[in-house]
Amino acid sequence: MENILIFANPIAGRGEGAAIARQLEERLRADGYAVRTFLDRPEEIDVKQLDAGARAAIVIGGDGTLRAVADRLFRTPGGPSATTPPGPPLLAVPLGTANLMGRHLGIQWQAETLAERVSEVVARCKVIRLDTARANGQLFLLMAGVGFDAHVVHELQRARAGPIRFTSYLLPAALAMGYYEYAALRVIADGREVFPSAPAIAFVGNISEYGTGFPILPDARPDDGVLDLCVLPCNSRAQVMSLFLMAAAGEHTQAEGSVYLKVRHVRIESDHPIPVQVDGDTAGHTPVEIDLLPLRLPFIVP
Repeated sequence: MENILIFANPIAGRGEGAAIARQLEERLRADGYAVRTFLDRPEEIDVKQLDAGARAAIVIGGDGTLRAVADRLFRTPGGPSATTPPGPPLLAVPLGTANLMGRHLGIQWQAETLAERVSEVVARCKVIRLDTARANGQLFLLMAGVGFDAHVVHELQRARAGPIRFTSYLLPAALAMGYYEYAALRVIADGREVFPSAPAIAFVGNISEYGTGFPILPDARPDDGVLDLCVLPCNSRAQVMSLFLMAAAGEHTQAEGSVYLKVRHVRIESDHPIPVQVDGDTAGHTPVEIDLLPLRLPFIVP
């Protein structure tokens, strides 16, 4: 009897996370699996309860939940390392706001057939392996941001009182447009300075998609063994709006003074602490060290 781990954010999908976990648990047990369900925050789960050899780790929630589960499994004794194959493979059941990883992997579950399809996909277990990175020690799967967008994420986290919707970003974004101080960033990539100290925003990541619906890192691929770095000079509200429109048209990487590179290590410094976000979660402040990890995490795809 093979083990299945289910992790659910109970408030995701306006409270649907726990109900879906119970639905999947019932179906998978009927199909002959031993199932263990976790509704706690991933960082609060005792690593001794996590089976690194399980057939699958099903994650119900948004990108933040997926990142937190991956980080917890990554730290599990006997789990992923630079020299051993990571496991168990992750299967996303997206219920968050942006769900960038779910969109990237082409996962589109239908509510009426969810349990049946998940069991079929687990049985087939088609696995792909994706690059993984960390920022100041925090694992991330999608993208790290430094500057304006990270400030919005920090403000949202400070004010949130429940599930996040797209509209939840409106007030923090509006406040940031009015009050954010466009601080100078200095960017060192693979040991050389690629952007001297000047007001800017920066992104480093594995996939092209972003929560705005258009690609911030247009050339990024999650399995190419490198990270994409994009630094955009930005010193005013007007310039933020201009960059937003250019990004919507796919022209932001051509902005004057912009930098776009394939890298493995990035250090971003500033004269005073600037917010950092990873996969839509707060991740401290600058200075930040961003590294490509020497492993690829396994994901189950339909």
